[in-house]
Amino acid sequence: MPTYTQTEPKPVYFVEPGKYKLEVVSAVEKLSQAGNPMIKVICKVILPNGEKGPEIHEHLTFTPKAAWKIDQFRAACGQAVVPGEEVTIEAEDLVGVSAWALLGEEEGTDNGHRFNKIERWMLPTESAPKPKTSPAEVDEIPF
Repeated sequence: MPTYTQTEPKPVYFVEPGKYKLEVVSAVEKLSQAGNPMIKVICKVILPNGEKGPEIHEHLTFTPKAAWKIDQFRAACGQAVVPGEEVTIEAEDLVGVSAWALLGEEEGTDNGHRFNKIERWMLPTESAPKPKTSPAEVDEIPF
């Protein structure tokens, strides 16, 4: 009978692009490279079976040019976004919060593994866009 030495299960580093629920597992106030206040958010993807999947990092930078991303994140968390209202966000209040996001993919430097990235935050009621087809999959012959 064959035998082997057991190992630790390999964590899931990638899920197919699409809409997923994410849970914030860590949020830390920092300064960006440009010296602006930001919150580094670490999320876990919630897999369809309810288990936690890959970890995804996001940065919420508190500048006028990046306010749209904070608004998008807050709306995805179910918070009301009121134009013109000044809001204070405490990093520790984000831990445990869930939000929906459209995940894409990027190549990693770790042996060519693919990793997920947040394309955009989504409202729970939004549908994920249909996957793009590659030019090779499109038949351009008109008959």
